[in-house]
Amino acid sequence: MSESGVLTAPLTWLTICHGVLLKVTVLVLVLLAGAFTVLCVPEAWLRPSVCGDSLEIPVTDVEGEVKLENGGVPLATALTQIATLCLVIVAVVQLVLLRRTINESARARSASVMLGIYDIMNELRASWLELYGYSDDFRNWDSGQRLLADRVGVGLQQVAYLCLEGLVDKRYVVGNWAGTFVKSWRKLEGYIRDYRVQSGEPSEIEKGGFQRKHFELLARECQRLYVY
Repeated sequence: MSESGVLTAPLTWLTICHGVLLKVTVLVLVLLAGAFTVLCVPEAWLRPSVCGDSLEIPVTDVEGEVKLENGGVPLATALTQIATLCLVIVAVVQLVLLRRTINESARARSASVMLGIYDIMNELRASWLELYGYSDDFRNWDSGQRLLADRVGVGLQQVAYLCLEGLVDKRYVVGNWAGTFVKSWRKLEGYIRDYRVQSGEPSEIEKGGFQRKHFELLARECQRLYVY
């Protein structure tokens, strides 16, 4: 199965339906134009007579003259109303299909992003579990431990960015890995703040610190929602 697989199948059928509706719309417009060409161009057909207060439907008598019978409406007007109704129905159906297409596209995108998040978190699992055993003072870490800390911080920053920027439903990530974000942030907080200072930034994001910003924000939110 391809990477999109079943997720793109509804989009394919919706695209086909859009194409069919577009052809139907064009056909109705062509028929409407033809009807007006036939019915509205001859001047004799454009001159309805009025008998009392009612309009009449045009009919041709034996001498070839166009007359109107009492109680009717012009044929061109009737065709116009029918064609307009058809166009309105087609437009409404197209809007419904468009809405479904947008919803399916959003769901497919969210599912694709979520699969990517699962890959990131699965790759980081062994690293964050090892990180939990490090000294609380990052200054005691050796180069290998710092490298692992960087790997965890960057990976969780990527996932947090996707959540906070609305590319995936944040509830999925918080529900699955809230504890991971909170515990990892507690272990990495001093290291990341020092890294910000070394990069020429304030240590606090409220003062302009940017490095691993989304990681910290999501960890704070997880902390508010859960107690670890």
